[in-house]
Amino acid sequence: MNSSEQLSSKLMDIQLPSAPIASEGFGLMVIFACLFIAVMVLVGFYQYYTRGAHRRRLNRIEGDFKQDKITSRELAYQVAHTLCDGLALHTLSSQNALPAGLRHRQDEWHTFTIKLNTYRYAKEQPDRHNITVLVTESCDWLRHWH
Repeated sequence: MNSSEQLSSKLMDIQLPSAPIASEGFGLMVIFACLFIAVMVLVGFYQYYTRGAHRRRLNRIEGDFKQDKITSRELAYQVAHTLCDGLALHTLSSQNALPAGLRHRQDEWHTFTIKLNTYRYAKEQPDRHNITVLVTESCDWLRHWH
C-alpha cells in the first residue's frame, strides 16, 4: 500500500460525531428571554435616571432660589416646566388625568396645581416657606407619578 491509500483508509475509519438532540427552539427562547430581560433593565434604568434627573433639577432650582439667584415667580415657572417634562404632560392642570395608583389623590393634585399657578401669576411674591413646600410637593409628585 502506498501512502495515499493508507491515508484514505485512515480517513474512512473516522466517524462523524452524533447529531445534537433537536433543541433549536430552546436556544432561541433563551436568546429572546435574555434580550427581553436586558431591554427591561435598560428601560427601568432609563426611567429611574430621568426621574432622578428631574428631582435633581428641582433641587438645583430650589438652591438657586435660596441663594437669591432667581425670584419665587421664576422658581414657580421652572418647577412647572420641570414637572411637565418629568410627568410627560403638555400642561399642568387640575384636570390632568392621574395614573391609576394616584387617583385617590385627585384633590391633592387639584390643590397643588392651583397653588403652583397662583405662585406663577401672583402680583406679590409668596413667602420662602411656601416655596420650599412647593418644591417638596413637586418632588413627591415626580416620585409617585408612574
